[in-house]
Amino acid sequence: MFSLQFAVVVLVLFGAKAQKNGDVRLIDVVQGYEAGVATGPSGVVQGYFNGRWGFICDDMFTGNSVYGNGGPIVVCRQLGYPTETPVHRTTTVHGAGAKMVFDNVKCKGTENNIFECGFYIATPHNCKDNEAAYVECGKTCVNPPCQTGGGPTEGVSGGHVNGDVRLIETLQGHAAGVATGPEGVVQGYFNGRWGYICDDWFVGQGVSGNGGPKVVCRMLGYPTANPVHHSVSVYGAGRDMIFDNVRCKGTESRIFECGYFIASSRNCKDNEASYVKCEATCGSSPCQNGGSCLAIGNNEYSCTCPTGFHGTDCEIHANEVIG
Repeated sequence: MFSLQFAVVVLVLFGAKAQKNGDVRLIDVVQGYEAGVATGPSGVVQGYFNGRWGFICDDMFTGNSVYGNGGPIVVCRQLGYPTETPVHRTTTVHGAGAKMVFDNVKCKGTENNIFECGFYIATPHNCKDNEAAYVECGKTCVNPPCQTGGGPTEGVSGGHVNGDVRLIETLQGHAAGVATGPEGVVQGYFNGRWGYICDDWFVGQGVSGNGGPKVVCRMLGYPTANPVHHSVSVYGAGRDMIFDNVRCKGTESRIFECGYFIASSRNCKDNEASYVKCEATCGSSPCQNGGSCLAIGNNEYSCTCPTGFHGTDCEIHANEVIG
């Protein structure tokens, strides 16, 4: 009995592969309804994002654009199947419209993972049940076992994960290192490198308002009430853009919970980098000796000092002689 229980525990802990954002799988469909994960090289494509599987919309993906069959080729590559001339079309799946995750997926066909393509994480998507993407790959596995999936590399460098953000100081229009305070040009981390966030939608000229800057400030530990945000020019930023069309409500905990492009063929220039100035510096715990910090706006704060301490940051002991 003990051995059987131990075996069950081992299977539970180690038998299933942990899913990552950007994994893909193929789904069988019977009479227009999902019928489980496909065991062969054909099916309706689903992608994994932020804890759930969802469908890939056919827009741009299934050959009805200049991107041809790039998307299906990448899916077959991820699943370990041959990539020569996969069959791909649009199909209808009941409820697929409400479960779309990836939209406008634009792959060249040379990528190793869907996350390396340009795409929308579509929060207000326009795809219907009859726009699910179907793929049939070659039948011989080239990288067994098939259906292994892929996903973005996380924790690649210094413990950073995809979707992390940081603020960068600039000097005469050039990047000048990571900012030590609550303001700077925003960069995001994706697949092993840092890059800029384009101002499109992000800095208030869209319906998203200041949602994106609020999320950045929240991620960095600063107050989120009224961040200052505008576009700024940084030499080389257009070449190093990673996130584009970032659309946040402002309530999200991370940029990855917003809608956005991972832009492979981007339209952002050097003068479209996003600048954010968060309120006050309570996030950096300026109040010393157990003092409590209160953000009072205009990038200012006030410390309430415990008994026996005073000063702007509660840095002076009551018995300390000044001067």
